[in-house]
Amino acid sequence: MKDYMDELISKLAISSKKMMGIEFSNYLETKWAIFFESLGLEWNYKPCSIKIAGGLEFMPTFWLPCPRYHS
Repeated sequence: MKDYMDELISKLAISSKKMMGIEFSNYLETKWAIFFESLGLEWNYKPCSIKIAGGLEFMPTFWLPCPRYHS
């Protein structure tokens, strides 16, 4: 998997943490975005914060919406 990601990054000449107009917090987040794109997955970066126990908030880095299938 590491070789695959490194190959993708080198092919795309990613030298910054910015991609598709999004400024990622670090290079690992950029790598994940490239990976999701390469799979054709829909994704959102830091879409919202979620209240959790004790009044704390959690902000997911990526949100991968699940396709909904109806019969």
